[in-house]
Amino acid sequence: MRPGCYQSLRFFKAAVVESRRMKALLSVLLAVVVGLAFLLYRQQSTIREQQKRLEELAKQQSDRSDPKPTLEYQEKCAEQARQTFRDIGYAEDESVTYEDHYNAKLDKCFILIRNVDAKGHGTIWTYKTLLDAHEGRTYGNYRRHSVKGTFLCKVLLPSGEPQFCESDDEFTELIKIYMENGVARLPIAPSQIDPLTPPGSKLRF
Repeated sequence: MRPGCYQSLRFFKAAVVESRRMKALLSVLLAVVVGLAFLLYRQQSTIREQQKRLEELAKQQSDRSDPKPTLEYQEKCAEQARQTFRDIGYAEDESVTYEDHYNAKLDKCFILIRNVDAKGHGTIWTYKTLLDAHEGRTYGNYRRHSVKGTFLCKVLLPSGEPQFCESDDEFTELIKIYMENGVARLPIAPSQIDPLTPPGSKLRF
């Protein structure tokens, strides 16, 4: 065999071997790419499923924690608050007002009673009491003297812990968690009740 032909044959064989190696390498790379694409697809599908599940759980939680108060519940709360107010011993006058609110998140009916007594020789007592209209449990007490200042400012938090305060503004802010968007009612006031005794004082927390 001529030297030139032998060298050409060697080149041809080397080219065939290199071609096979390249094909094998491309096959491996293609398999890797396909595998990665499949894993990415699975991962994205899993993420979408998890996001969908989280959205469903969040919606369910929202539906449970923030139900919309119906007109029926509000009306029942108003009637219960009116009855609670009467049971405590109040009659019509201008020195007391009350406010009722059905709290949908807590599924409770609250009544906030405000009493202003100006019969004490030029001084004024201001009382505020927040009650559960059904259970009679006291959630807030505020008592202030026009000269001596605040005597009592206390709110029972949803956690069960009492929170003390020092002013009317602080008391109002604390009870918002119970009385947000409460409905004010006509002025009514106490009948045969000690003026120095705040409404609901017998219902302590």
